[in-house]
Amino acid sequence: ALLAPFFYLAAEILARRIVVDEKGITISKLLRSVRYEWPEISSVDSVQTGSKVFLVLHSEEGGTTLITNTIGPFGELAAIVLSSVPRASVAEGVQEQLSDPPGKVGPLVQAWIACLVLAALAIGKLLGYS
Repeated sequence: ALLAPFFYLAAEILARRIVVDEKGITISKLLRSVRYEWPEISSVDSVQTGSKVFLVLHSEEGGTTLITNTIGPFGELAAIVLSSVPRASVAEGVQEQLSDPPGKVGPLVQAWIACLVLAALAIGKLLGYS
């Protein structure tokens, strides 16, 4: 029972999907999904803290969603979003900030290592190694 939140975190990481098409972007997570049509996106912004970059999408109907650079093809995704949304929706300086975003895979690797360690502990406990 104590490990349940960590297994939920693993399931959440595995279930994440971002699908881009000519009409918009769909961001799916475990048990929920949000769809943004390109014309409906009212603002696109970015925030950088250290080597972590967030692409911030906002629409009146869909609320606000953050996409982080821990996603593999973040640079390509940012370029597609910036070229697809109306120019008036893109905040000043976003194009420059996202032109060469840093890669960030550390948190993803750490999450997987934590899941593997916790799974090994759970299996060890079930097999009587404690």
